[in-house]
Amino acid sequence: MSSNTTKDRIIDTTMQLTSEVGLFGFSMKQVTNRVGVSESLLFKYYETKENLFLQCFLKVHGQIIELMESDIADNFQGGMNNGKEAVDAIHDAWVKYFNFLVENRYRTIFYFEYRDSSYISDFRRRRNGREELPLRKYIFSDKSRERFLKLKDGISSELFWVYLIDSTGIFAKRVIKGLSQHSAEHTEFLWRLMWRGLVGTFRDEPQLLAES
Repeated sequence: MSSNTTKDRIIDTTMQLTSEVGLFGFSMKQVTNRVGVSESLLFKYYETKENLFLQCFLKVHGQIIELMESDIADNFQGGMNNGKEAVDAIHDAWVKYFNFLVENRYRTIFYFEYRDSSYISDFRRRRNGREELPLRKYIFSDKSRERFLKLKDGISSELFWVYLIDSTGIFAKRVIKGLSQHSAEHTEFLWRLMWRGLVGTFRDEPQLLAES
């Protein structure tokens, strides 16, 4: 078995285990038992539990960024003519992001648990206190979007992103845990629910997507 395949299994198994027992119920021994590798090899690859967690987080984070950089970024090329086009582009990005979270199940559970834990401080230190948020990067990254999606005076952009990113995670985790359905219709309902809560924060209040 190649080292890359072994590392992939370790990373994936770590996220499975933490989704079952939580970050603080996890031990390196659990990984070695499930994967069938020695503790010495595990520590050779990752050195500490904290570093193993960080590599798991970066794996999922990188996949989200890759998703955004593929076909989603293409939606924003060439500028936009009106606020409706900007909203449509955000809608498409959000649906891709939401479906990714739902489909990745235990990886998503790990991702948000780690992101909300004390372990994230190391990652933020490496980023000089900033956490790169893929939806932020691709929704408000050029002048054409900023032209149509300006927040009203006195509204914190940080709270805007807390609402959008964290609410999406909460809804995705409910679907993963079987507490909510996952269908195209339900996803659109969640989008409208979230967007109606967001639209009043914009100066020019861009047009909502077609309502049903």
